[in-house]
Amino acid sequence: FTRVGIPDCYSLVGYPEDLYNYYKLDADGIIGKVREVMGKDFEEEENWEDGF
Repeated sequence: FTRVGIPDCYSLVGYPEDLYNYYKLDADGIIGKVREVMGKDFEEEENWEDGF
């Protein structure tokens, strides 16, 4: 198992979207961690937008 989260230290201050990106808690960061843990390469889809 691998934990994904903010390290136990003083964190930066900023907009949530920027912090998610910095700490790799956005969609791309989580997908990257899943690929790393599984040790496999998956096809990347170009469009991750919801259809709402």
